[in-house]
Amino acid sequence: LLLHQVAKRLRGCVRDHDTVARLGGDEFTLILEDVSDLEHAATIAEKVKNSLMQCISIKEVQVNVTGSIGLTFYPADGQNVEALVK
Repeated sequence: LLLHQVAKRLRGCVRDHDTVARLGGDEFTLILEDVSDLEHAATIAEKVKNSLMQCISIKEVQVNVTGSIGLTFYPADGQNVEALVK
């Protein structure tokens, strides 16, 4: 239930044509198209961080989550998915 709520919050931070995917465990990735500069990406990362900082209610229990955020740009930071995720 917690992972589902986190995914919903992440989905709310990006555009309809962007991708939110769970890599496994508690790791998610966001794939954003047409983000041309670090400032735009940083704005989205801040939106994600603020969204995750809000308590999540699971069966009347308040849960706080945290996240680590890393940014990569294709092709500058990698030529394939593995390199970009790493």
